[in-house]
Amino acid sequence: MLPRKGVYAVSIEIGTENKLYRGVANIGVKPTFHDPNKAEVVIEVNIFDFEDNIYGERVTVNWHHFLRPEIKFDGIDPLVKQMNDDKSRAKYLLAVDFGDEVAYNI
Repeated sequence: MLPRKGVYAVSIEIGTENKLYRGVANIGVKPTFHDPNKAEVVIEVNIFDFEDNIYGERVTVNWHHFLRPEIKFDGIDPLVKQMNDDKSRAKYLLAVDFGDEVAYNI
């Protein structure tokens, strides 16, 4: 069973590596680019500071925090701004979850 559509702070395990990576995931139809009535639901995961090619690898996604529902944006620029905001919020929430030293300005 999948969580509801939206953006999440996640941790990811890759293959048999004994390491957790952190990131954000989107579950949905990418309504900024596709007709929501025709598109299939997909899961996209962006791992922070990660450049390796892991296509074809088995991964486990651990869902930590729901950040927001999926939104249709009026173009790429507002989408990229929101993605950067989501990434910052996810990094903070995951740092708290994993007991990292954190500073946050409100």
